[in-house]
Amino acid sequence: MAILDVSYRKTNNVINIGSVKLNDEDLVSSDTFSKAFQGIAKGLDRGTYTVYDGKNIFARFDVEEKKLIKVHRWSANTGIILPCWKRFSE
Repeated sequence: MAILDVSYRKTNNVINIGSVKLNDEDLVSSDTFSKAFQGIAKGLDRGTYTVYDGKNIFARFDVEEKKLIKVHRWSANTGIILPCWKRFSE
């Protein structure tokens, strides 16, 4: 089980959306991860959201029209694979 924090960056402000509790089954693949976040996405505005595991970035995803449409594979800043994808392949 994992407890992850979700936030949204708007200009220079980081807005904390809240914490999400996921089961290990939700972290098996990008599909199961996306399904776990679909219910949360219904309450979010269009944008890119960051998921933290403690202080570290775990995943990023895009929301459009109240649906999660993409789980990012690579960090836009560093070009390295995001930790969620390493977890999916385990």
